[in-house]
Amino acid sequence: MHNRLMLLLLVGSGNFGRDAIIERFLNGHENWRFVSIDDDEILLELSAGEEDEETGTVSVDAREFFVNTILQCTKQLQEQNLHIVAACDELPDHLISFLRKDLGDNLLLIHLGDIHMVEKGEEDTYDHFIDTKTCSVKDAEEQLSKLITVP
Repeated sequence: MHNRLMLLLLVGSGNFGRDAIIERFLNGHENWRFVSIDDDEILLELSAGEEDEETGTVSVDAREFFVNTILQCTKQLQEQNLHIVAACDELPDHLISFLRKDLGDNLLLIHLGDIHMVEKGEEDTYDHFIDTKTCSVKDAEEQLSKLITVP
């Protein structure tokens, strides 16, 4: 068996359970690396006239930066037969579309949580759901392992 994709993106809240699943997954897959996309905001200090008058800073959504970085890392790691598992609580639709357009079948988007946790009409955004409330860390990791391998 071999891996069929370069980026496994886990979306869903609950860092503790997600972190345990990722740790178990990485222990069983030596050619995978982990990146977090959870830092969704950074504050930049700008010169006078460019910043918020009260705080002297501007807030920037850092997820776009992280997604671009992950894409670059994914492509470089592919040359070494390495892959990335990334995780975040949520990711805006435009960034998911960007990833899908760039990676195509080399992206597997998994929602950690029940399908009912996703807004109605957005269920098709995800390739698979793993309900972390009803399955163990071991079961979740086994599901991920089955999803990334092809005969």
